[in-house]
Amino acid sequence: MDFFRRKDIEKYTATFSEVKASLAERCIRNIKQRLYRFMSEKHTLKWTEALPKIIDAINHSKCRVLGGLRPVDVSFNNAKKIREMVFGPIGKNKLRKKPRFKENDHVRMSRSKNIFSKGYLPNYSDEILQIDLVKKKANPNRYRVRDDNGELFKGYFYPEELTRVRKDENTSYRIEKIIKSRKKNDGRKEYLVKFFDYPQPHWIDENQFV
Repeated sequence: MDFFRRKDIEKYTATFSEVKASLAERCIRNIKQRLYRFMSEKHTLKWTEALPKIIDAINHSKCRVLGGLRPVDVSFNNAKKIREMVFGPIGKNKLRKKPRFKENDHVRMSRSKNIFSKGYLPNYSDEILQIDLVKKKANPNRYRVRDDNGELFKGYFYPEELTRVRKDENTSYRIEKIIKSRKKNDGRKEYLVKFFDYPQPHWIDENQFV
């Protein structure tokens, strides 16, 4: 971490994410394809001896992304030049966009789905959150969010992971289950309910049911 601080580098890690690493998966697929061809040609399932040769062949094969260079041709001496060739000059490859949200905006968070999830299920969580901080210097912009109790969520979120919502006295919430009920001194009845995606149950008046 001292190295990052000296170089003024902000290090980010994926938190609570089910999104796959596409670059790693592409690399794994490339290796597996060559392994399958080897096992099919040799009629064997023993691949450990062939793996070093396959890795060496991949590293010595021309790569279209690198402009026809081989992975073994990349070194610290030409890494910056190749990086700019692929992604453009650092700091000039993308225009900084205006933040989509501002502080205290109400938002919902995207819900991760796997390939077997039903299409009619909501894409966003039921819990309504608030934007706590906007990182305008980041490109793309990132946002820190908090819940109704002021508790901050760990990490920062991209604008694609949030959607703006309206929150007022007419906002409705889906009830997951009714835990118990009680009667007030004035005869009114209250229910302790658990809302979808909200961690803590809440007491609500019977007139609040829709």
